[in-house]
Amino acid sequence: MEAVYPLSPLQKGLLFHALAAPERDPYFQQATCRLEGPLERDAFSGAWQRLVDRHPVLRTAFAWQGLEDPLQVVGRQVRVPFVEHDWRTVDAAEQERRWEALVEQDRRAGFNPSKAPLLRICLARVEDETHLLLWSFHHLLLDGWSMSRLLSELFVLYAALRAGEEPALKTPRPFRDFIAWLQARDMGAAERFWRRELAGFTDPTPVPAERLGPAPAAGGRGEAGLSLAPDTTAAIQELARRGRLTLGTLIQGAWALLLGRATGEDDVVFGLTVSGRPPSLPGAELMIGPFLNTLPSRVRLRDDLPVSRWLSGLQERQVEVRELEDSPLPQVQAWSDVPKGAALFETLVVIENYPLAVSRRDAAGLAVQDIRVAEGSHYPLMLVVAPGHRLFLKLNYDRVRCDELAVSRLLLHLALLLDRFASNPERPVGEVPLLSSAEHHQVVCELNSAVADYRLDRGLHELVEAQVDRTPDGVAVVDEDGGRITYRELERRANALARRLCALGVGPEVRVGVCLERSVEMPVALLAVLKAGGAYVPLDPFHPRERLEHVVADAAFPVLIVQESVRHAVPAGRARVLPLQRGEEVAYPKDGGRRPGGATPDNLAYVIYTSGS
Repeated sequence: MEAVYPLSPLQKGLLFHALAAPERDPYFQQATCRLEGPLERDAFSGAWQRLVDRHPVLRTAFAWQGLEDPLQVVGRQVRVPFVEHDWRTVDAAEQERRWEALVEQDRRAGFNPSKAPLLRICLARVEDETHLLLWSFHHLLLDGWSMSRLLSELFVLYAALRAGEEPALKTPRPFRDFIAWLQARDMGAAERFWRRELAGFTDPTPVPAERLGPAPAAGGRGEAGLSLAPDTTAAIQELARRGRLTLGTLIQGAWALLLGRATGEDDVVFGLTVSGRPPSLPGAELMIGPFLNTLPSRVRLRDDLPVSRWLSGLQERQVEVRELEDSPLPQVQAWSDVPKGAALFETLVVIENYPLAVSRRDAAGLAVQDIRVAEGSHYPLMLVVAPGHRLFLKLNYDRVRCDELAVSRLLLHLALLLDRFASNPERPVGEVPLLSSAEHHQVVCELNSAVADYRLDRGLHELVEAQVDRTPDGVAVVDEDGGRITYRELERRANALARRLCALGVGPEVRVGVCLERSVEMPVALLAVLKAGGAYVPLDPFHPRERLEHVVADAAFPVLIVQESVRHAVPAGRARVLPLQRGEEVAYPKDGGRRPGGATPDNLAYVIYTSGS
């Protein structure tokens, strides 16, 4: 072995997630591209081996078993796996099928962190001068900036080997120098800043696209992407130029506002990836390794401030954070007021500001096209932003936690917010519209339309009975404690209770007090009163006793339906009490059939006491 040294805080977290779910390692990454032009196989594979020889981090494995703290172990000589396929004899459709199967098989294979190298290369020849490249690696070794630098070095090495020359590349500083720098730094200033910055924030901002229904059986990660129009992108860039703002500030502002609107909170926290390359470490910008760091970004929404002024304040705070980019996230979380074991944030923003020139270049006769990187994360929702002629927005999400349609809407709303920031930056933050014109029309004119066809000669209980006939086994009522009943059961209970009310003299224009907790029994009782022909008077058992005494005296109802659990809270006055034990089947005899009659549209339906609303 060549060297043994500790892991960075980021690497410890990545290793934890790799070991926790090896079959779905969120930080196993695959980069694919198309290579156009004559390719010399020996020079190309040799260039990859030279990369591994040059950079110790690419020869690194990880040891943890039997150790109090894991270690990274650098091997002296490590061969890079290089596999070739020749598919020139099959048609394009078969080539695509094979490629998709190969990528999926490679993903399932993953990596064993204890065995170097944690990267491999696969090359598929589809035409005489066209190859598909698959480069798999683990985030334990590389971040996006390092990946870009390695590709640049690869083509320098390839060109030199192809020409039979030695490449003119400087010897880089090894990643272990960064680890030594981390261990020597003073964290006093960072602790003071983060304690102040996160003071008072105790609960993570909810995920805005949380799934409400059952999760899909497959699980895994999903993606939704959107490219902004060139003119919209240009307007956003012009806003940044005029306001002396970075693209990152605009994205953070839009994401914070979107989180706030979606969750109803005006103080939100999300994760933000930063380069993590310390300016005080000479040569850090040329080093290869996982420098990328994730830190919390806390944003307070100020509805009264103009967008431009609010964004400027956000950028000023980011300048402070930039001086502390190396702060380890686990330590930052420990300095916060969020309870131990809870997440500090559940959404992540990634702005790909590393060099993108490698996505299309000419090197030694090879044109590199259509580079794609399959990224993962353990966070439920991750926003990835790629600058360019058309700003690209992508949401990567956990299919178990997030709903696909909700994620797509979220992406559209984010694009709308950026467009509206650019079109009117002096508008107050609270007045920036979130909905598109089509969504606004749907909410105002369609979902809230007062136009409906219904029969004026039928009572509410008769409409419910019609629904019972249509969907007897459909779920009718669900309460917050998990109780639920079907339409068939709703009517059975209401019919039985209505007969008991009729036996107590309830009929048209007769008021019935109803004092129940919020449960499935509440709609049963209200429906029963209407079926008996009476009018219900709801009473909240948690209101002050003085108010309840006033309602009981003023309404003067002769019958009171009350749950045993709250009977002590409401005075019965002169009313006859019909007690209900929550969930008590004896309250709803089995012989109750549908009772004819009941309250008509001309009868009193209910009496309610309000505060003037």
